Amino acid sequence: MEKDRKEPLEIERERARAIELIQKELLEKMNQEEQLQSLQTYVQEGDVTLILGAGSSAPAGIPGWGGLLSQILGHALQYEAYKGKRKSFDAARERQLERELILKDLKVSLGNNYLESGQYVKQLISSAEEDVVNDLLKEIIAYVINKAKLPDVIFDKEIKGTAERDMRTVAEKNTLYAVTYLLKKVRRAITYDYHSLIQECLIKVFQVPEREIVTHAGAWTCTDCTNEIQIFHVHGFIPRHGQRESRAFPKESTKLILSEDSYYELEQREAYSWTNSIQSYYLNRDHCVFVGFSGDDYNFRRIIRQMGALDILQDEEQGDGQIRYSDCRPVHYLFFIIDDLIADTFDDLIRCHENEDLLDEQLRRDTMCLVANILRMKKDYWKRYKVIPVWTTKAHIPKMLTELV
Repeated sequence: MEKDRKEPLEIERERARAIELIQKELLEKMNQEEQLQSLQTYVQEGDVTLILGAGSSAPAGIPGWGGLLSQILGHALQYEAYKGKRKSFDAARERQLERELILKDLKVSLGNNYLESGQYVKQLISSAEEDVVNDLLKEIIAYVINKAKLPDVIFDKEIKGTAERDMRTVAEKNTLYAVTYLLKKVRRAITYDYHSLIQECLIKVFQVPEREIVTHAGAWTCTDCTNEIQIFHVHGFIPRHGQRESRAFPKESTKLILSEDSYYELEQREAYSWTNSIQSYYLNRDHCVFVGFSGDDYNFRRIIRQMGALDILQDEEQGDGQIRYSDCRPVHYLFFIIDDLIADTFDDLIRCHENEDLLDEQLRRDTMCLVANILRMKKDYWKRYKVIPVWTTKAHIPKMLTELV
């Protein structure tokens, strides 16, 4: 009964504190130091390629795929209404909902497969010619990109000293700066985003001369790339308004890969396309570090699965805890954010036991038990493809990435 008398804000604070404790204890129990030390060695040896998903640019206000598709949906619904193709159930409310989608206040789920979701949205404006549809989608995405803003750069006065220490301090503040700082070292990144935020971070925050950056905008750039930082936009590229065209900021791509149609056209008609070739090349050559992926995206899983499952030689009886494989392909590292998994499991347990007086400690233990088993199952899945999951949280990932350099 005591719990019933608590104010909602107090309950939410207690929930946040409990989830934070669970996160901390889980990460401590996982003891991932050995995996991170191995990855750090690969980074120092220059054998790493970064592979970046939508989550890596969230600190600049770029939405994830779900948020981006929601905004595109708002614009597409406006276009459909403008063309007079839709019978309105409640025109005034529909206009308001469209505005809320565009302004990021409202997000809707179109499904877990974002290529499929992109196809739904594209079909809303399919009455136009194909080139017009492509241009409309580009303009909508450009609108989202141009609203993005690099996070403020704040130096820690207590440790401010050399320029390198200042840069490391900045890198630890958020994931966008952390992956950019890491890219300065590894020199290669494959990204599924369309924007140029990584290039802007390199130049404006980490003082990399623009001439040292080469951007491949959906195709190979015919230029000398001996020592430059190379960024491969495998799904296309859209520059920000007003950006001067250069090797770092090239022209926009002819087409974007957003929908099922665009994706499967690439797969079926261009099996040996640059997009597929460049991904396959680095996946088979380097130890790849995946950041900003949920692991559930269809395209991401297809890329990994196409490499084929491996025979695993288990030596657990010898007690060294190592996983040995039957080939010498590189090992890849996938940084998984577990905040939502912990919070959802915690809330599910509360709902399941709403009529019971669970002790806070028992609730935390139950959450840890369930999450630990879920993570174990995920690890067993990914290790078949020579992928090592690195479990982390939104708060911890910038420091973990920065410490690899």
